[in-house]
Amino acid sequence: MQGPRGTKTEEIQKVIDLIDQVFRINAGLPPSMGQEFPLLLGENNKDRMRVVVDEDQPVAVVNYYKSNFSIQGVTVPVGSVGAVCTHPDYQGRGLATTLLDDVEDNMKQEGILLMLVSGRLNVYRRRLCSVAGDFYKATFYPQSRETSIDLVPYTPEYEDDMRRLYHGENLRYHRSYEEFIGFLKGGTTPWGKLQYQVYLIRENGAFSGYFVLGIAEEADHTWGKIKEYAGDRNQIIEGCYQAMKQHQLAFINLYFPAQDMIKFPMQRQEVQIEKENQVGTIKILQYTKLMDQLRTYFAQYAKQEYLDQLNYHEKEGAYYLGIGDQILKLENLDELNQFLFGVDHQDSKYSWDLQDQPALQEFCKQVLPIPMPWAGCLNFI
Repeated sequence: MQGPRGTKTEEIQKVIDLIDQVFRINAGLPPSMGQEFPLLLGENNKDRMRVVVDEDQPVAVVNYYKSNFSIQGVTVPVGSVGAVCTHPDYQGRGLATTLLDDVEDNMKQEGILLMLVSGRLNVYRRRLCSVAGDFYKATFYPQSRETSIDLVPYTPEYEDDMRRLYHGENLRYHRSYEEFIGFLKGGTTPWGKLQYQVYLIRENGAFSGYFVLGIAEEADHTWGKIKEYAGDRNQIIEGCYQAMKQHQLAFINLYFPAQDMIKFPMQRQEVQIEKENQVGTIKILQYTKLMDQLRTYFAQYAKQEYLDQLNYHEKEGAYYLGIGDQILKLENLDELNQFLFGVDHQDSKYSWDLQDQPALQEFCKQVLPIPMPWAGCLNFI
């Protein structure tokens, strides 16, 4: 067997065939992974399609895609891991673990600070990938209401309007011109029960927002999920109600960061919201470098005297964060992930009492949990 190594050009389709077999064909679905994830599973990303090959056939693969979060103007390099699979005849040999070790090493060499994994399986949890992040899940139900907004189905002529709206968001991914096209095309590819419809919202002749709506038909009802949105929050809410009526949906789900101002009009309109975590799992790969990168974000909320005394380091598997001599010890990476980005709302085993450390307590209250974009958007890997 060869690997771990990057995928050769002539092996790309074989890798996609393996992924399709595991994730689509075995589930009774047509092969579509190459269409859904053209940027992840393509020529330009082949070195990050990490494989083990036996007799010229890929038998295990872990793929990742390098992006950047924009967190209120601060750039954080992230790596998104997905389409992880092993051929059934090669399972139980530790190939996925070996590949994930290789991927994490490669990510660190590329300067990636935070890893996002699309799954929550034990193979990831054992690696201290955490259910974390501070989000809400909103559920819209049909209402009798009048609305004056104009929902305009997407056509390519509106692509630049969508770009302007998306890049105005303060929590988002960086997307190049080509990436926007690739993620939009891949992220709206039908699969399973899901079909996608993209709507722009027009107001007084100009576009004020857009959303990507996934629609799933069940035996007794049809429901929707907003995959991504940008623009005027009130109009997004009105658009959800209008789309629900137009498609006769039983409900629509929408996920949003806790810091998103959409929460307030939702509360006024009594939309059902509940706490949620980031999709999949997350793992900090380089703690001190991440904290260095976030100093500009911290400076927007914390006093200069705290920034001057801010210190952080890791030692013997533990992580430390302090203001001067007020220092908190975090025993492992799972605890660090949840402390910085938000606890597992369903099953967190951590709590922190900082009452005897008032400066550190105030700093943490001001800057934590660190916000991040919803990874289940068009960039989902």
